[in-house]
Amino acid sequence: RGSTFWFTALLRADADPPRPAAMTEPEPELEPELIVPDPVLAPEPEPERELEPEMEPELQSEPEPEPEPESEPEPEPEFEPALRHGSLLLAEDDPVNRRVTMAMLQRSGYRVEVATDGLEAVRAVAARSFDAVLMDCRMPRMDGVQATIQIRAAEGRRRRTPIIALSASTSAEDREIAIAAGMDDYLAKPVTSDELLTTVDRWIFASAGNPVDTR
Repeated sequence: RGSTFWFTALLRADADPPRPAAMTEPEPELEPELIVPDPVLAPEPEPERELEPEMEPELQSEPEPEPEPESEPEPEPEFEPALRHGSLLLAEDDPVNRRVTMAMLQRSGYRVEVATDGLEAVRAVAARSFDAVLMDCRMPRMDGVQATIQIRAAEGRRRRTPIIALSASTSAEDREIAIAAGMDDYLAKPVTSDELLTTVDRWIFASAGNPVDTR
């Protein structure tokens, strides 16, 4: 028969058993590191500004047309300077009153002829035509009342020259006497330039056939 052999195998106790080859895993990708700026050195972020809404341009309205000024009434023809180019007779015996009255009339453009009493006034009106007569009521040889009566008698209906009384008297009785004799108006002395010219203008205007206010 065969022989039996006994063998003793020596094993190492600290020997690590063989490991199967491990599969290597891929290394994970590293995320980029965020660099945080130093708070001291980093500039502060500017605050966000609110966006203002765009304003639409204002439409300029056209200015309203100004109202047309009201037309002023035309002045009465009796006060037009053109009426002051007439011829006047001034019957006045006082040299001072004659000189002052004559100057006021001539400055306004009137031509003035002078009579020193009532008789000269009657003769002057008979010799030529005047646009108006300024008659002093009290004069030598013939006063203004008698002179007016004769002038009216000589004129008849063919014409009527405006005669304006000049008197130092302010009594209503003297005024009535002058008007009754044929005078058209009555001015008490001393008379102002405006009063004199306004009265003369009015009666020259009336002599052209226009109505006149005798108040």
